[in-house]
Amino acid sequence: MMEKDSLKDKVYKILLSKILMNELKPGTPLDEMKLCQQLNVSRTPLREALNRLERQNFVEMIPKRGARVCTLSLDSMINLFKVRKVVEPALLKIACSTIQNHADDLQFFKNEMRKAMEASDTKALTTLDYEFHAFLYEQSENSHLIFLMSYITNHSRQIRSQKTETDARILEAAREHIEMIELMESGEFEKVCELMRRHIQNTEVGFVQNLLNS
Repeated sequence: MMEKDSLKDKVYKILLSKILMNELKPGTPLDEMKLCQQLNVSRTPLREALNRLERQNFVEMIPKRGARVCTLSLDSMINLFKVRKVVEPALLKIACSTIQNHADDLQFFKNEMRKAMEASDTKALTTLDYEFHAFLYEQSENSHLIFLMSYITNHSRQIRSQKTETDARILEAAREHIEMIELMESGEFEKVCELMRRHIQNTEVGFVQNLLNS
């Protein structure tokens, strides 16, 4: 049995991970009794975790039917890209004020991305993508914006778990990341913020094209 004082947090993290990894697919009913047995917890921490996931728009409560993983509509996914194109360049602009103090970190990401690109390792590039974006936004040192980006990133991860990106787009995105790093290293911050907006736009275009071709 999990420790009582952190049960709801652990249950929340387990369920969120399953949703983000597409182990719990959009629209999947969430049987409370089965989940309690699987996680070895009582209904109280499970319901607290489900309520938290509902507030974050990962779970919805259906009257007389219980909980299920939220479905993904095209409108909601496009709206997420709209938010990203506004929020992320603005947050990056704040982060740029201190980013050159982290030259070693930037070099690390550039080297690792290049190695993964040479190996055509799209799984490693996807992991580096999440880590690079998180690193950039942490440099803003603004807890409110970082919290907002955590919400946006998690929903983006759920979308990507639906195989909405081609290998070609993952490689192209890595090249854009490397270009961002080089712009930051040379102090061209206006250009890097504009590139971030185009980077998100390119991801959105690839996502829509992939949906149309599927």
